[in-house]
Amino acid sequence: SFDFSSVDSLRSFGKQHLEVKVETGRQTHGIALWFDAELYRDERLSTEPTWCAAGPREHWRQAVLCFRRPVSASSGVLSLEVCHDDDAVWVGPVSHTSGA
Repeated sequence: SFDFSSVDSLRSFGKQHLEVKVETGRQTHGIALWFDAELYRDERLSTEPTWCAAGPREHWRQAVLCFRRPVSASSGVLSLEVCHDDDAVWVGPVSHTSGA
């Protein structure tokens, strides 16, 4: 995850390596994500799945980022590269074995 709460200014581009546990032998087609934003003091905007039940429903929702092709992790760990720039966040598998 990217935690922007402790920075005064952002670089225009950031990249992180992330490892996610997955079931061995299963194909992964993408990842689901949401965001939490503290707008001002006690004002919060979240697209967390459980947040909608706690407050008014917004037009913001969770998102699914699909990989170009399904991937599987024989070790049970999927290695991802997570990047951001001024406008977007994107995710892709680093090394994988392609599904059939």
